[in-house]
Amino acid sequence: MRSQLITIITCSGSVNNKVSEVEKMDVGEAESEAVARATLLVANMLQRPDQLQKVDQYRRRVQRKKASVEAMLKTAMQSQLDGVRTGLSQLQAALVDLKEIKSGLTEMETSLVRVPELSEQLYECREEYVRHSQYAAAMENLKHIFTVPESVDKTRKWIAEGKLLYAHQCLMDLENSRDDLLFELHKLPHQNPNDTRMLKEYFADVQNLSEDLGKQVWIILQRTLNTVRKEPTQIVTALRIVEREERADQFALQRQKGSGFLPPGRPKKWREKSLSVLEGAVAQRIEGNQFEDREGSKNWLIKHLEVIRLLLLEDMKVIRSLCVPCFPPHYDITNRYVQMYHKSLAAHLIELVDGGLEDNEYVSLLSWVLNVYGGKELMGHPTLNINVAKLGPLLDNKVLDDLISKYLQNVNTNYDSWMARALELEEKEWYRSEPPQQDSDSHYKTELPQLIHDMVKQNLDVAATISSEVQVQVLISSLAQVRLFASKYGTAVTRYKETYYSDRSQRLRDLMCDYLLEEALVDLQEQFTALLTPRWLNNTEPMDTICLTLSDYFTDYSHLHQKNFDHVVQLSLNTVAVRYTTAILQKRLNLKTQEDRKMVAERIIVETAKLSNVFEQVAPDLVKFDSPCEVMKGLAEVIKVSDVEFLGLELHRLLRRYPDMTSDHLTALLLLRGDLGRLEVRQRVAEIMEEMRTQRTGPSHKSIFSHIHISTSLFT
Repeated sequence: MRSQLITIITCSGSVNNKVSEVEKMDVGEAESEAVARATLLVANMLQRPDQLQKVDQYRRRVQRKKASVEAMLKTAMQSQLDGVRTGLSQLQAALVDLKEIKSGLTEMETSLVRVPELSEQLYECREEYVRHSQYAAAMENLKHIFTVPESVDKTRKWIAEGKLLYAHQCLMDLENSRDDLLFELHKLPHQNPNDTRMLKEYFADVQNLSEDLGKQVWIILQRTLNTVRKEPTQIVTALRIVEREERADQFALQRQKGSGFLPPGRPKKWREKSLSVLEGAVAQRIEGNQFEDREGSKNWLIKHLEVIRLLLLEDMKVIRSLCVPCFPPHYDITNRYVQMYHKSLAAHLIELVDGGLEDNEYVSLLSWVLNVYGGKELMGHPTLNINVAKLGPLLDNKVLDDLISKYLQNVNTNYDSWMARALELEEKEWYRSEPPQQDSDSHYKTELPQLIHDMVKQNLDVAATISSEVQVQVLISSLAQVRLFASKYGTAVTRYKETYYSDRSQRLRDLMCDYLLEEALVDLQEQFTALLTPRWLNNTEPMDTICLTLSDYFTDYSHLHQKNFDHVVQLSLNTVAVRYTTAILQKRLNLKTQEDRKMVAERIIVETAKLSNVFEQVAPDLVKFDSPCEVMKGLAEVIKVSDVEFLGLELHRLLRRYPDMTSDHLTALLLLRGDLGRLEVRQRVAEIMEEMRTQRTGPSHKSIFSHIHISTSLFT
């Protein structure tokens, strides 16, 4: 029984091996291997005595497996035999086909030998065919040939009436007639140039009609973004004409490959031209919204960029909602318009940069390019659904780096000028006779550190609107400027120390200078008295005399040592400013109308400029910063205000600059205007003084108002 089981398992095991391995192995080797595997399998199954009872069960299982494998082998062998039989049948058929092909090629070679002889025999037939084709073309286009003038006039009329589709259809009929006739002439073996020239001259108006129609199409496409909102059918008509012409171009080029004939004016490339017109219109829309320049408004660039943003955003919405249905899909009009705007806007911004920017214009442009353009305010707007990453940068890195570099240079220049002026004003404070400012604890203080801190912070805040990288660069520049200022400040302190210890008492010098100036003031007493009087309104003599007299005295004073000369000039400036300001506040004129107030204010400003010019010629630094003459200008601005509701703004500005102004000064100034009652003036002055009192912290600095006293009798 055991030997029978081994035999069955051996057979099933050998059959179960891979067919490829059986085919490669020798039959004897396969049998030996099968016996070995079967022996091992039987040994594993019959390791225990109780397993002998299951021998019949094992035999049946192996027999079923053997029968299944044998059936699979039979099926596989049958499939292989069927495939071989089919292959042999196909090879037999192929052999028959090859014999037929060989026979056909032999017959063809025999026939081709007679082709040259046949060609000569058919020459007359060919000539007759060519003439027949020409006659057929002439007959077919005969109607158009005789009606060319009428068709030209009709086409021109339709173009004028805006019936462009009818006009284009008629134009294409004329062009087809011309092209067919020219093509027949082209096919002639011996062409007559005169015939061709005569035919082109006869159809000469056709080319002009094509150009006229093209102009109308370009005008429509140029106004696409406006026309599509009202009459989208015009856009569709223009595009249908363009696409017809594009197909005609393709047909002409294809025929040229086979015949060498290309009709006059082809290819027209109207699709390429239409895209060029659209791009030109985009460029015009961007450039045409600059309504102001630097001379007209300091914020011209901010306004211009905001208008561009609003225009571009609106145009993109129109393109997505209205243009897409009008344009053929292959135009991909949305992405094409996005690229056009991107390219045109970049070119426009580069043009602005090449024209030169100033001050905060660098900040406005950089912030707009880096943050606004690609952000949600414009191209990144959720409703537009534009892939901003595919657009690329609006300006390339070289241009951006150059802009940032110029911006940093501008920041450093502003630092230099501002800190130089701040140090100059600070140094002047040291030489004043009044004590320094005090804080709430009565400690001396200077506002300079806080001013420097505020300026640095302001520059950093502005740079942050551009990018964090630019902010870091501005911070580095600011630290360098602060270190430089500290060095200059130390030099100024040393200079002050040397000046202080070189001459610790100047009282005698001051007394002598007062005596010198007293002579000039006596000579000018009459002129000072004539200021701001009715006679003064129509006579410039008082101020002209004052300026000439001061110039003469300054010529004499030029023999003084420089520091004594500077002191006399400073004393003269303060005294003249006090006298002129006093004349303004003494209400020597009655101003009844706004025209009177405007005339007086402008006259004060003109005479202030004359005085400043006199002092600037002898001591430029005295009137360069915080000149007493600025007091007269400030009073003139208050007098000139046309709307009394805005008086508060001017008065607050004046009090912040000159905190030592008293209520008497303000009362006299408002009464001079003549358009407010005394009670109303007192109420306004009381309110303003109370507001300023609550806003002040610490003592206020002194100005020429500390030396001007107004008689209260003027208010009664």
